[in-house]
Amino acid sequence: MALVEPSVMLNTIMGKLYNILTNGDDTVPKSEDNFFSWATPGIPIEPGDFEFLSQGLTGVVKKAKLDEIRGATRTQLIRRK
Repeated sequence: MALVEPSVMLNTIMGKLYNILTNGDDTVPKSEDNFFSWATPGIPIEPGDFEFLSQGLTGVVKKAKLDEIRGATRTQLIRRK
């Protein structure tokens, strides 16, 4: 077995993972919205940093949540007047 530097091995794995998540493969379909990003270990995060996932990973806001957002916006606008 050939010796491989850990950084080379990790970059190869991350490259393959990125390629599958953005371009798909035999079992995972290609995403129409293929932006993907990850944080390097050691970057501090808080639970609130994941609130963007409350509607899932599709980027589509569900109608009930949209109505809730619109209602809150109208209320805020009325209070400002």
